[in-house]
Amino acid sequence: GYSASSPDIVPANSPLDCAADMTVALWLDSDALLSVTYHGSHVPQNVVLGGKTYTIDPNRDTTVTTTVPKGYTQQQVRQSWNSSANTPTVKSVTLSGDDTGGRPLSLIW
Repeated sequence: GYSASSPDIVPANSPLDCAADMTVALWLDSDALLSVTYHGSHVPQNVVLGGKTYTIDPNRDTTVTTTVPKGYTQQQVRQSWNSSANTPTVKSVTLSGDDTGGRPLSLIW
């Protein structure tokens, strides 16, 4: 269990296990565009969204997109990493379409 005198603190540079998938659940009145922007780490990585594979290039921003149909849907982003060490960061997740007035709406904050 937890001990205040000797807490189990993970160093900032230690890799942590993380899920390989990100899921977005939506209920829309009309089709929309889902966009996820990553900033690459030091090595190339891959993501799959909407059945298309994208490469996340090192040290660059890459935006992946898919059209989301109206109604209820779950969109899954399959990421090639499962640890926090040297992996891309998610910069933004946005939805654009009639439901958002045509402007990108941030789904993360």
